[in-house]
Amino acid sequence: MAFSLKKSENPWEHALQGHDDTTMETAAQAYQAWFRSMMAMNSEATRFFTRRLQQDAQLPMTIIQCRSPQDVVQKQMEFLKTMANDYSGQAEKMGEIMSEGFHAIDRPATLSWPVPEKAQIVKTRDAA
Repeated sequence: MAFSLKKSENPWEHALQGHDDTTMETAAQAYQAWFRSMMAMNSEATRFFTRRLQQDAQLPMTIIQCRSPQDVVQKQMEFLKTMANDYSGQAEKMGEIMSEGFHAIDRPATLSWPVPEKAQIVKTRDAA
C-alpha cells in the first residue's frame, strides 16, 4: 500500500512522528550552531584566500625587480615559506572553528567531550 497525504495534512507530521517540542527545539538549536559554524568557516576561508591571492599576484612584480638569479631564488623561497606558513596556520584556524562549532551544539552527556580552550572564538564572532 502506497503512502499518501491528504491535502490538509502537514507532511512533517509523518516524518517527525513521535518527537516532542523539546526534541525539535534541541534539533533546531543544534542546526543553528552548525550553521553559524559553517558561516564562520566560509568567512574565514574567504578572508584567507583573498589575502593569499593578493600575495600570489605580487610575486611576479617582486621577481621583476630582482637583479640576479640568486635574488629570484631568494624571493621565491621567501614566498614559498610564507605560503606554507599561511596555509598551515589557516588549517589550524579552520580546525578550531570546526571544533568550536561542534562544542556549541548542546549534546546529551553521553556524547559530550571536553570543551577546547579557544571555544570563545565563535561566541566572540557571533557577538560582533
